[in-house]
Amino acid sequence: MVATSLADASATYASRGRARHFTCEHVSQTFTGDRGEVVALTDVSLAVDVNEFLCIVGPSGCGKSTLLRIIADLQTPTAGTVRFEGEHAEHRGRSGLVVQEHGTFPWLSAVDNVAFGLKLAGIPTAERRVRAMAFLERVGLAAFANHYPHELSVGMRQRLGIGRAMVGHAPLLLMDEPFGALDAQTRRHMQGELLGIWAADRRTVVFVTHDIDEAVLLGDRVVVMSGRPGRILADVPVPFARPRDLRRDAAESRALVEDIWRLLDTPPATVAR
Repeated sequence: MVATSLADASATYASRGRARHFTCEHVSQTFTGDRGEVVALTDVSLAVDVNEFLCIVGPSGCGKSTLLRIIADLQTPTAGTVRFEGEHAEHRGRSGLVVQEHGTFPWLSAVDNVAFGLKLAGIPTAERRVRAMAFLERVGLAAFANHYPHELSVGMRQRLGIGRAMVGHAPLLLMDEPFGALDAQTRRHMQGELLGIWAADRRTVVFVTHDIDEAVLLGDRVVVMSGRPGRILADVPVPFARPRDLRRDAAESRALVEDIWRLLDTPPATVAR
């Protein structure tokens, strides 16, 4: 079994005093439509450290994607704020976003897809091609630079999305269920690819997933959210060193996964607020 309780683990992590990248402070989000108001998030407070790989899990509709959009400065919260710290305070909203529907432009080649953000930033043609090719090499797609998205597999298109998000040197990478549409074998391969890219070129990563095993495999810690309205139930450090093999640490990893499942299965009325 896991040596510490979830509450003890959260307190231990909070005491490490690492440099902060950003902090969500009492963030809430309410949407108003023809059917009335829907409260998506309520009083979410969360600190994320520089170069940390943070995973967020929770049931469908709990506001995970909404939280990512707020962090990316694509949406203004109804209440609360996201505060970027240190050198990142000057670059609020500088993030790369990767979603499940990889969002490639079908009329652009792989290299032009990756370079698209650089073009918008006014980077000269020669420089942006060099930078795009470097990232295609990193994600194993250099040989497909002139191919179009319909000529690539789903996994290749997802790697393309990761390369496009990272090529602009944004210090923050926000990933919303990026591997959700992949088959199990491709998903496992892409998890390894992502960790390799992250290890070689450290960024702060916030990774949303429904897969608790995936969260424990990838994350430095796992934030567990409740059903709607979304709020944080627990903040759980993952104690396994990298390179990580959950089969090697099967007993400990299964105990951690089961602890998180029990939290998600707890009726809302019995969870301490």
